Amino acid sequence: MSSSPSFDAFCAYESCSQQGIILCNCNNAPEYDTQRPPASIPAWCYDHCGTAMLHVLQSPHYAECMVRRDRKLISAIGTAIKRWYLTYAESLINLLVHNVTTTCGTINVSCTRKALGEVCALPSNLEEWEKEAVLAFDQSDLSLALTREILRLFEGDVSPIKDVKVLSAESPETPLKTVLHLPNNTTFRNDNMGHVMWVIQTKADEKWVLELTGAQYGIRGVTFPRNYFLWKVCITEHFAERPAEKEWECLVEAASDGDKLRAFHRDAGRHFFEIVKAYLKEHPEFVYLENGAFEHSLLDSTARVRHGMAQFVANRYGTNA
Repeated sequence: MSSSPSFDAFCAYESCSQQGIILCNCNNAPEYDTQRPPASIPAWCYDHCGTAMLHVLQSPHYAECMVRRDRKLISAIGTAIKRWYLTYAESLINLLVHNVTTTCGTINVSCTRKALGEVCALPSNLEEWEKEAVLAFDQSDLSLALTREILRLFEGDVSPIKDVKVLSAESPETPLKTVLHLPNNTTFRNDNMGHVMWVIQTKADEKWVLELTGAQYGIRGVTFPRNYFLWKVCITEHFAERPAEKEWECLVEAASDGDKLRAFHRDAGRHFFEIVKAYLKEHPEFVYLENGAFEHSLLDSTARVRHGMAQFVANRYGTNA
């Protein structure tokens, strides 16, 4: 097993050189593998079967599997939040993108800004990271505001998470930037604070980072150890001055002062929150689903977000959803 922090693959069975299989009478653990001999389950079965305690605690592989199981769960949470947020942004974006290029680490987006409420489809030839960079441009404070209530959902009674807890939402300083190039040689440069991460803590008191918007370059990964991320990815440990729980109030205040963009996202964000809240109530265990079932759940949830936000725009601006 590699000691370097690479989290694209998770050890349930395939990526692990030690299978960590034990024997017990528990056949209903979520990770139970019907392709293995009867009554064989992964080494982390003790979460579901007390009779396996002595066998599990004597296994040196148990701790490794528990860490990777936590990582897998956290990654599922991060992947879902990422998909929901990007779907929200894509459902409302009013930038007509002509071209995306990268020069010396800077992403250059040639585009035309349309009227608020005039949603523009992104070019089909964009790479996924280019698409994410466009959708997340200059969204640091805004994404903190829009996801503030969703963060509380993951802490509250309807939360599907039983094994980890959300500690905070933070905006560290990262090096790469995105530049919008508008007509008449007008440019807007994303600052190096345009990045949002959540800090998640496991039962073992380990702190992990979920990249939420990655506004400079799209979301390169989902899950990292917090200290590794701050030391290796960020410029400094400088965070946004306003804590996440204050962002929504700031958004509402700006909207009340006549800021049309903030008013738009205040109302859209509330609608977005209700869609996600309803989904979590209907599917409280979705983050524990495996592979295909989890992906199907994501497709279903993002389709709801896309349809719901299209209806919001149609109702607000009288367009066709």
